[in-house]
Amino acid sequence: MGLLIGSGIGVTFYAGAFSFIPALIAIVLAEAFGWRSVFYWLAVGGGIGLAANALGGFIGAPDFADYRLALHLAAGFVGALVYWLIAGRFSGVGRAGTPSA
Repeated sequence: MGLLIGSGIGVTFYAGAFSFIPALIAIVLAEAFGWRSVFYWLAVGGGIGLAANALGGFIGAPDFADYRLALHLAAGFVGALVYWLIAGRFSGVGRAGTPSA
């Protein structure tokens, strides 16, 4: 049980470290230009998932090797959707000249 929990924590830190810079760039752009669309965030999440897959990413068990692309994309989409639900739909609202949500 401890190995499972430790592995889960390790994978979480790895994924967070890998996606931090691209996500930060996407957040800065969204705040600067007031982009609030869920489709923008899904595209960003999918792009980060594709980049993780192209760079090797977390390979996991050999049983999942055939599904690696789908797993990376799904993780990117879910992460992007959660970010949009928490903060992305209010991107750029505090800027002058931006209509409120």
